Amino acid sequence: MDLNFDLDNLFASNEMEEFSVFANMPGSILTYPCINSKTPCYSDSLYEFKEEDLELFDRVRQEFIRRVDQRINEHDQQGENINSLRVDFLLGYEHQDVIDKWISYAIAKGAERIEILFSCDAFGMPNLDLYRFPHALFSEFKNHLHLRNCHLLPHAEFSGFKQLKTLVLEELTFHPSSSHIVTPNLSSFEFGGGSILNFSSIDAPQLATFYLNSKSDLILEDQSSEILNSVFILDSLPQLQNLSMILNPSLISKFPTTMGPFKNLKVLELFIIEISEEVDEDYLWILDVVMACPRLQKLYIGNACPELCANNRQRREHPTFFHCELKNVEFHGCVGQNTEIELAIHFLKNAISLEDITFSPRSKIYLGNGKSFEGFDCLSYWSETGRNFIREELQDFVCGSTRLIFL
Repeated sequence: MDLNFDLDNLFASNEMEEFSVFANMPGSILTYPCINSKTPCYSDSLYEFKEEDLELFDRVRQEFIRRVDQRINEHDQQGENINSLRVDFLLGYEHQDVIDKWISYAIAKGAERIEILFSCDAFGMPNLDLYRFPHALFSEFKNHLHLRNCHLLPHAEFSGFKQLKTLVLEELTFHPSSSHIVTPNLSSFEFGGGSILNFSSIDAPQLATFYLNSKSDLILEDQSSEILNSVFILDSLPQLQNLSMILNPSLISKFPTTMGPFKNLKVLELFIIEISEEVDEDYLWILDVVMACPRLQKLYIGNACPELCANNRQRREHPTFFHCELKNVEFHGCVGQNTEIELAIHFLKNAISLEDITFSPRSKIYLGNGKSFEGFDCLSYWSETGRNFIREELQDFVCGSTRLIFL
């Protein structure tokens, strides 16, 4: 049995009407803000809470807790084991004891998947202290753990997640500010909405899949440290096979020219977001990353910022680029400009196993935990003329069975 506790599962539709005031906030404070939103939730704006809002919200929280307790008591009487526990609501440190009780019950009943998900907008709530993750409860926990908007405060005797196989961390705070993760059986790790500077190292010898959403609002002097620590973490995980990264172009230029090698990486997804008008970047840095992955077979480039490649600078050569195993390249969020074309030419000329290159005006951005956002659309830049321009510019470089695919 799965224990799934959120508003939809605990409250009837007529009861939900009472909470309509929260729908006008910048992302629901009650649940994950991007689920029902048609625009990405990158805003830092905060809702100005009125006294009556806080009173209503407090009543909703108390009723939420009461109903969860009731459901757990009903389940306990049935005597069944639990497959998973999911709590998706805005709770905090004042509810520490009751949340710990739910988690302890789920683990005792054999749960192998636990998700403790508190709203990404919790920082907009006045006087709200974050829930402190109970490390001691999870020392022997197996399989899947997903945390959002918690405070990680490792106990001095905590020796790591010994049995954990998949880990998802979102919007967390850390104490101490730099943590060492020990997960000998971890195969998949997703980290988003925070700074990788919070990790001094990751000891995960079995890790094959890693998703990293690099924090984009660092002050300037911290940006180099952010990137260098990202590279340090990645260099310590040579067994990686799948890597997905959300990157801010203002940080891209700070990547070192040499990194890796990532000897086992086969799939690389790069999602480029949040560019500013002052940043003048291009795609050629991707060639250095690809060369650091000698076994790479698939490359996905998702550009959420048309300005990144909407320029007509003179095309350049990359004298050392060569790759033996790359088969599939996908450009998403295309605008049909020279920076995309020059990168595609390098792949066509020097990736000797290349089977196809795909071009699409739509950019699908992976948000973590199996969720993607498909709202970014560069169709205004992707006219029939732009599509034909890319085709004409590349046709002389296509050889053998390599295909150009236009979506």
